[in-house]
Order: sequence, then C-alpha cells, then structure tokens
Amino acid sequence: MMYVFSMALAIFSSVVYHLVTRSIAPAAHPLVSITVTYITAMLLALALLPFFPLKVSLGESLRQLNWASVGMGVAILEIEVSFLL
Repeated sequence: MMYVFSMALAIFSSVVYHLVTRSIAPAAHPLVSITVTYITAMLLALALLPFFPLKVSLGESLRQLNWASVGMGVAILEIEVSFLL
C-alpha cells in the first residue's frame, strides 16, 4: 500500500512541479525565486519531522550525512537555475 502511495505522490508532485514552474513570473529574479522555493521546502520538511520521528538525535542524524547531501543541493540548484533562465 505504501508503495502505491509513494508512486502516486511522486507522479502528482512531478505534475504540480512542472505546472508551477511555468507559472513563475518571468520578471522574477531566478535566484530569489529559488531561495523562496527552498525556504518553503525547508519549513515544510521541519514541520513534517514530528510525523517521521528521528531514531537518533538531530546532531547524530546530521553527522550521519555525507558529501552526497551537499552534492544533491548543488545539482538541484543547477537544475532549477537552468529551468528558470
């Protein structure tokens, strides 16, 4: 059941992403737009933490991360900028 929900969420979110990307004001500065986008995502992720409790402390969870998390952030930013330019 969770697999079906995950797939449906991915498909729905992809459609919304592409529709919303086309609705961003052309005059908006791309980096300001991306900054607001990711602040919104960060706040939503923090709000969801209580529903997906950590198995270890937040500090330990942060220590378990590696370079890939930063690399993904760089790649996502590059993709977003390329769509908005």
